[in-house]
Amino acid sequence: MREFIAKLNLKTILQILILPAISYVLHIAYRKNKFIRTRLRGLGSWIGKLLDIILDRPPKPKPESINETPSIQDNGKNIETKCPEFTEQYQAQRQKLKSPTIFVCGYSRSGKKSLIDAVFSRVVQAEVDDADSELTQDYVGYLKNDLVIWKSQNWKPERTDDAFEARIKDFFQEKRTDEGSLIWFTIPSDADSLKYEKTFLKNIFNPAKDIVVITKCDLKDKKKAIKILRKEIMTCNVPKDRIIETNEQPEGYDKLASLTLASLAEPYKDVFADEQTRRTVKIEMIKSKRKAVDADAIIKNAIDSASANIKSSISISNINNFFPIQFGMIGKLAALFGLDDEMQRRVKSRILPDISRVDSLLHDLIPKYEGKVNAKTAKQLTKAIGLYAKESFQAAVIGKIEGKTDKEIIEFDKALFKKCYTKAQQGLLDKLKAHVWKRRASTEKSSASK
Repeated sequence: MREFIAKLNLKTILQILILPAISYVLHIAYRKNKFIRTRLRGLGSWIGKLLDIILDRPPKPKPESINETPSIQDNGKNIETKCPEFTEQYQAQRQKLKSPTIFVCGYSRSGKKSLIDAVFSRVVQAEVDDADSELTQDYVGYLKNDLVIWKSQNWKPERTDDAFEARIKDFFQEKRTDEGSLIWFTIPSDADSLKYEKTFLKNIFNPAKDIVVITKCDLKDKKKAIKILRKEIMTCNVPKDRIIETNEQPEGYDKLASLTLASLAEPYKDVFADEQTRRTVKIEMIKSKRKAVDADAIIKNAIDSASANIKSSISISNINNFFPIQFGMIGKLAALFGLDDEMQRRVKSRILPDISRVDSLLHDLIPKYEGKVNAKTAKQLTKAIGLYAKESFQAAVIGKIEGKTDKEIIEFDKALFKKCYTKAQQGLLDKLKAHVWKRRASTEKSSASK
């Protein structure tokens, strides 16, 4: 031992003490600092390539890239076979929606059909079961997918008598059965008198829900007449904000569609927003606070289900073990934001396959990731997938409204997913901190009381 100590010099002592210290510092820096971790990985990759050249080793097979997607058709079919939850939950979410009914009423030549065409574009005359009955003889039914429109016809002042008014009351008592229907009552700006319109406004019109539409407001020298007309309509207990003026400009039709959307009950809003053609109203609906709240509720339910189903670490590589909940959540979000059939096909072929191979991304996102997830990781990953679907679907639908093609807007965005995963991690961390501080405050309060 004495001989060993005698042989030690300063250089040897430095090698024994400093090199382990440097190794320890690099280890800590690798774990804590993302910049250093990235640089060291790059250095390791460069050294590995250099050794491959020196030792003449065969190249390693290239790992499957997150953005490399096989055949669109095959990929979509394979995903749907393995995880049918996307389609099942999409359909279940859409079944919650209800069909609204719009009654467009007014006397002849008051602009009813022009109003329908301006707001709904193409509508198809419906096959009404009781078309020949006395009750519906004064109306024409139209359909636009799930939306029902009734337009009055042959309403003329000379026909107005007690029997005619009684038939109108009977019609609305039978057809207007729920909170998903309202009336657009048309009055032309050049109307000479409101003698017959006032009867309808006082006996049928609902001031809290229905809307009066003054049509043909682009006629010259009618500003004063329109002002007088509005005052006369308001004498029938119609609120000022329930009167909309329309002309050749789009603003009046946008206001009408927006007010109608606000007046309908929640289950009916989505169908109306989908079927009307005013771009501003469609985008308003997609960006609405209600959409965001509903999307967050869907994501939260999926997070709770994902963490509850994982009792111990499981392999993420098995799609049947981990992804049914996440794919079901994506299906619900797709239904919530109203993705059409073509968009759904591209989600199945372009996004779901890449989500199912997301473990290649997690190697970069999670230190010491080994291809398995526990309850905590499942929460973070599920929230990240939900946030990604929420943001990308909202952008996709708005892009489609603005004229972009499905090919441009339905693609997997690796950078966005990483951003959503970081947000999910931070959100759960903030929640944990709040819980700790709440418990600490509770403990201090109980200690003070003692």
